[in-house]
Amino acid sequence: MIYSSLIFIYLFFPVSIIVNCFTPQKKRDTVLFALSVLYCGMCGMSFMIFVLCFTAFYYFLGLLTEFLRKKNVHIMGAVAVIGAVTGIVSMLVFRMDFFSSVREKIPLADSLHPLGTAFFTLSAIGYILEICRGKTPPEKNFIVFALYIMMFPRMAMGPLMTYKRFRKLHDISKISLENTGKGVVLFIKGLAKKVLLADNLYMMFSAVTANLSAVNAWLGTGSYVLCLYFTLSGFSDMGLGLGLCFGYRFPHSFCYPLFSSKIKYFAYKWNNQLIRWLREYFAIPLYSKTSNDWVRRLIFVMTWGLAGFWYFCNLNSFIWGVLIGVSILAENFLVRTKMLRATGVIYTSLLVFVTAVFLGCKNFSAAMEYLFIMTGGNGNIANSLTVYVIKSYIIIILISIYCSTGLFRNLLIRLRKNKFGKFFSVLRPIVSLVLLILCTSFMSVSGESSMFSLRL
Repeated sequence: MIYSSLIFIYLFFPVSIIVNCFTPQKKRDTVLFALSVLYCGMCGMSFMIFVLCFTAFYYFLGLLTEFLRKKNVHIMGAVAVIGAVTGIVSMLVFRMDFFSSVREKIPLADSLHPLGTAFFTLSAIGYILEICRGKTPPEKNFIVFALYIMMFPRMAMGPLMTYKRFRKLHDISKISLENTGKGVVLFIKGLAKKVLLADNLYMMFSAVTANLSAVNAWLGTGSYVLCLYFTLSGFSDMGLGLGLCFGYRFPHSFCYPLFSSKIKYFAYKWNNQLIRWLREYFAIPLYSKTSNDWVRRLIFVMTWGLAGFWYFCNLNSFIWGVLIGVSILAENFLVRTKMLRATGVIYTSLLVFVTAVFLGCKNFSAAMEYLFIMTGGNGNIANSLTVYVIKSYIIIILISIYCSTGLFRNLLIRLRKNKFGKFFSVLRPIVSLVLLILCTSFMSVSGESSMFSLRL
């Protein structure tokens, strides 16, 4: 069960809010944990069992790590390695195509959907590493720790955060009518991104890639980048909205990265919580081992390679991450020469669209063939499909580009500060209701929006 499904929107979501609102403050952690277990169970009973066992394993591993930290540092290091390897193996086995034969041998594998595996595994690994460093004490309350791992508002798209930060948010969490209203509006905003924009962009991507020409290839990679962005940021907004309904103000992961003036700005705004996690637990420890500039640059590029690999767990996504990392280093050098001052948005957009070919293609050879077609290598610059697609999707393209830049958000912020502020306060719930109706009508056929969904 995903956030963008009718059964979640009209059954699980409202019932969970009502139940939680009528629950005494002291029992809300227990109720939220029970709701999260139920959510996992609705995704599959074997998935629910797996997540509970995974949570219990890292809960006791955290207690053991703290005990050994005071008794035997060497054994503690070995236990931390076991925890890290267990998390990484879990993520790879359930997400990599290479292990598909292994998944088929797992009992009830069909219902063991790896929803959120990419998030709760890294969260668990970070938790153990924080205890090893002495930065956070182990959590003794199993239910609170379970919320960190498997709380359903964070299940699909995180965000990744340290346990120390989560615990602070937990301690100040407070349910209120105002937060619930803002959370519902934010959830509908994310739902609209996924259903109204991402799904239509994916249909455009599927159409142009069926009959490729040079122009179609550029339209295809552009629509794929926008589709990927609105899918990821849409689910992220839905999760943030859900969290706000339960009193948690989770940090944003996507801050309008597309069409940035520099590639490093794009990199900073694109799933910044993931990049911070990799920097904290991978890059910085390695940086401390060397002062060689070239080795540090290699570590930086490898960090981005891992960030790319995290998305699809294949060679192409790793190459995408490496290319982004190399582009940032090249930009840092060229900026000194003032060569890129007037062309920032142009070269950043070109780099993002070209490198995204590796994310959109199944393997390396397919990506190289796609890039060859983008340059007109197949001798087909445009065809009748090109005109048809542009006519059919021009409105969606323009709206998507505008919404991905944050200009609309900035306009609303300015209008709220003047005499139109009260008007927009009244208009917001009406617009949200209209968007919800539109999304519902689009999902009414299949019951959910899963046309393009990442198995994160």
